[in-house]
Order: sequence, then C-alpha cells, then structure tokens
Amino acid sequence: MSSAIPKSKTMQDFAACFCDLALGDDQAIELAEHVVRLSSVVQALAAQMDGSDQPAHFGELLSRLKQPART
Repeated sequence: MSSAIPKSKTMQDFAACFCDLALGDDQAIELAEHVVRLSSVVQALAAQMDGSDQPAHFGELLSRLKQPART
C-alpha cells in the first residue's frame, strides 16, 4: 500500500465523526483508496478548467475523466 493512502484509523475516525458510520479496517482502507482516486480526478479536472467555465461544465468534464475502477 502506498504511503499516500491514509491509515485506516484516520478513515474510521472520519467516517464515525462526519457520517455516523462504523468501518472495519478493510473497509476503511478501501474507502481511503477511493478518496485518493477521487481526489486525483478532481485535481485533473480543476487543471482543465478556467475561471470563466460554467458550473455545469464541471459535470461534463468529470464524466469525460471517468475511468473504470482497477481490479
């Protein structure tokens, strides 16, 4: 696992505090991987946008960047 992936305890605390969810270690690690993947997509999208883009344009670009999950 990459050191960039948050530790499961951090994700468990976040899920409990903000989402009222109790996650096991494996679930927390899987959630952390999804968060990292989503963050990467949003960062790539932000790099393609400029200040004059319409809010609806975000969804269009996000759809174009969508990639199937790696298994």
